[in-house]
Amino acid sequence: MIRIFSIAAFLFLFVSCQESFDKRLAREAGEFTREKCPFEPQPGCRLDSTTYEISSRTYTLWYSLSAESEAILNRRETDMRLLLVKELREDVNYKALKDEGVVFHYVYRSQLSGNVLFETRITKEEYR
Repeated sequence: MIRIFSIAAFLFLFVSCQESFDKRLAREAGEFTREKCPFEPQPGCRLDSTTYEISSRTYTLWYSLSAESEAILNRRETDMRLLLVKELREDVNYKALKDEGVVFHYVYRSQLSGNVLFETRITKEEYR
């Protein structure tokens, strides 16, 4: 009986000490921003930060675009969302987030003015 209680107490402590997926993702998004951002995944496109909002389960990627990339976006804005959905479906780096049904929110701003140029949310129904 004592052995069962000891095992149950250990499991309770182990599980209660575990960080939830949402809290861990919020923490890791902040760490990623502090340690890796800003960086340019492509010339003219800079990832400034990542955030995770637990209440809406939304992972946001905050980008800023150079004037040249901004002009390209203006010409291809209708294709942008389709491209992001396609890339997200194929990206294995976000597998854990996709398995959890996280919403992906992309925000692109102008490096010159700071204005939002393009913004979209992609839900699990769209990337699965």
